[in-house]
Amino acid sequence: MHKLLISLLMATLWSSNVYADGFSASVGTDYSTGKYGGSRSTDVYYVPFVGSYETGAFTFRATIPWIRVTGPGNIVPGGLGGSGSGIGSAGSGSGIGQFGCAVDSRKGASKPEDDGPCAGVASSSTTTTTSSSRRTTESGLGDIVLGASYNVLDNNDWIVDVGARVKLPTASESKRLGSGKTDYAVQANVDKYFGAAFANFGLGYKWLGEPSGVDYDNVAYGSLGGGYKFSQTTIGVSYDWATAAVDGASKPQEVSFYASHKINDHYKLSGVVYSGLSNASSDVGGGITLEYYF
Repeated sequence: MHKLLISLLMATLWSSNVYADGFSASVGTDYSTGKYGGSRSTDVYYVPFVGSYETGAFTFRATIPWIRVTGPGNIVPGGLGGSGSGIGSAGSGSGIGQFGCAVDSRKGASKPEDDGPCAGVASSSTTTTTSSSRRTTESGLGDIVLGASYNVLDNNDWIVDVGARVKLPTASESKRLGSGKTDYAVQANVDKYFGAAFANFGLGYKWLGEPSGVDYDNVAYGSLGGGYKFSQTTIGVSYDWATAAVDGASKPQEVSFYASHKINDHYKLSGVVYSGLSNASSDVGGGITLEYYF
C-alpha cells in the first residue's frame, strides 16, 4: 500500500498537466532553535521549494527542501515539512516542526540532560557512548515531501479537506539531517467561517519509519486555531500538539501566530512565528514564504 501511494502521488505530481492553470510555486525560509530539554541548543535553517497544482477538488504538492542543522548532533529534524500551524485552508503555517520527539536515540550521552526530550527512553539496542560537547554544522538536501488533498466540502460557512503525505528519506542519515526512513501521514482539516472570522481544526496520524536500533511509536497530531480575513490579508493563531513517538518522552506542543498578504493576482507573502510549550518542541522559531500563482 505504501509503494502504491508513493507511485500515485509521483505520477500525478509530475504529469504533463502540472503546468496547466492552477499551478503555483513558492520559496521560503524557516529558522528554529531549542534545547529540547538538554543543556545545548540545536539551530535549524529550513529552506523549502514547493510546487502545487490545483485541479477541481484536488490539490497536489511537492516540497524539496535544503536544510542546515547546528548543534551537538543528538537531534534529528522531524516532521513532514510543516509544523502544522494553520493547517486548514485558511492558515499559512511554514515551520519545520519537531513533532515526534526526533532525537536520535541511537546516540547515547555522558549526561542524562544531553539526551534532550527522549532522555532515558532509547531502545534496548542502543549503546551508550560519550557525547562530545562540540557543536557541529551539517547541511544539504532535506527530506522531500509529496502530498495530495481532496476538498470534501466548500461553501460559505464550511471548508473540509482530507489528504495524505509521504516523506521520502532523501536527507542524509549520516549527517543527521533525517532519519533515513520513509514516513506516511493522513489528516483532515475543517474551517468554519463566521463572516470574516474563522476557526479551524485539524487531526492527523503519522506512521514513522524506524532506523536500525530505534523503536518509534506512530504519532497522532492535531491543530486548533482561528483568525480573521481582511480584504487582502489573513491573520491567525494556532495551537499544535502531537503524541510522543517514544514511550516516556515529552509530548510536542507549540503555539503559532501567522499572517498572509495577497500582494496582487500573482504574489502572496506569508509569515509565521512560533514557540514551543514542551521539551519536545523548539523554543522559538519563525519563517517567511513568497508564493507565485501562474
